[in-house]
Amino acid sequence: MKKTLLIITALTVAFLASCDGLPSIQTSSPSSDETSQTSSVITSYLRFKDDNVDSIELDQSVKLTVEYDVNAMVNLVFSSSQTLICSVDDEGTIKGIGIGEATITVKDTYSNLEDSINIEVIAPLPEFTSSDQIVSFIRETSVLKESSIGEISHVETSKNDYYDGTETITIKNYDGDALIRENEETYTSWGNENTSSSTDARIIQDDKYYDLTLDNTGGYSYASVYSIVDFPDGSSSQIELTEAKERVSSFNVFGDIANDIASLNKTKETIEITKETNQLVKVNGEYLNQWLGDPTKSDYETFNYSLEFKNDGTILSFTLESYTYSDDSYDLINNCLKEDATITSQTSIKVEVTNETLLPMEEMNIVPTDYFVSEIIEANYNTNNQISIGSTLSTYNFNITKYSPSTALDSEDFSIINVENEPGGQQIVEDPIWGYEAQSEGIAKVTIAMDNNPSVTYTIEITVVR
Repeated sequence: MKKTLLIITALTVAFLASCDGLPSIQTSSPSSDETSQTSSVITSYLRFKDDNVDSIELDQSVKLTVEYDVNAMVNLVFSSSQTLICSVDDEGTIKGIGIGEATITVKDTYSNLEDSINIEVIAPLPEFTSSDQIVSFIRETSVLKESSIGEISHVETSKNDYYDGTETITIKNYDGDALIRENEETYTSWGNENTSSSTDARIIQDDKYYDLTLDNTGGYSYASVYSIVDFPDGSSSQIELTEAKERVSSFNVFGDIANDIASLNKTKETIEITKETNQLVKVNGEYLNQWLGDPTKSDYETFNYSLEFKNDGTILSFTLESYTYSDDSYDLINNCLKEDATITSQTSIKVEVTNETLLPMEEMNIVPTDYFVSEIIEANYNTNNQISIGSTLSTYNFNITKYSPSTALDSEDFSIINVENEPGGQQIVEDPIWGYEAQSEGIAKVTIAMDNNPSVTYTIEITVVR
């Protein structure tokens, strides 16, 4: 019975295997490749390779490389956090679209593993072949003209036969409405040690434009204020907002350097320009200016400077080292510097953007109204408040001796606005040509007003005498 059953089973299997459309039984063992594929379908790791770029230039395309198990089946999907800055296609090729940063992410949909990389898109370094091109570029990228830079530092050290010193300039930009330039200088000149300190401020505040020069070492100080109006009447006390904005942004130390480079006298220029990494251009060269009056002599200078650029292509820093030689240091026949050449002066300059973000106005340490008289406390005319008949009443003879605030710089900027004589009297009369003139004995009340703040007035009783 058992033998019969086995025969029937075998026949049944053979019959089924021979029928069309039914799968046949595979009796062979799977290959080693098939075993590996079925046992390692999902990758155990996914990452961008370490040698991938972290920055690209505008319009540049780079294919990123991703690492994962070599035997795994993957389905990679790429994405960008900022497609308007850096795009990425299905193959992982990125392209710089705009200045800025973007995060590129790759994800395997089978394993759900993912990795990200930050890409910075930068402006390509400009191509320079001459110092003229560099000068033009520096002028065109006047960083403070854009009113977008928070702080710039300028340190210059110079040394020659009569001067040895360091000048430090710091320019701070507050919300694009105030520019403060602080200047500190320490130097020895003709054997004498000197220091100087000054501040220039241009400020837009409360519909006013303030222009201040403050000498902190006892020198010349100055203050003026303008009303900001849509249609100035042509007077010196009114200004349009657009012009005030231009004045605020007019400090430009990079542009000043460009002007200095362009003004160098030279009949011969040798220059070598090298593009470096990190947005850096280095320049080495020499200037030679042969004297017209004495062709055996010349001015000769060697220099090296570098320009470092921000990623948007504007200047981040400028450094300069230059050496000027004595008149007879250059061999004009053999076209080379003499062995006994003597350096007569040397200069070192470092200008850099130290804060790219505009500073808030509340951090400004200058209160512009502190430099204008807001109250006249005491004043006199000719000290004794007297004027002789036939004399002209002059603002030069008025003395504002006490005022508030005490820091005001415009105590001498005032005008006569009114004269009140005794009833029926002609003590001081206005003459169309000579101004106010004392004509008869008596007392006249004369009122003056501050030019920068006409609401601030003071009246003095002046006695007319023979």
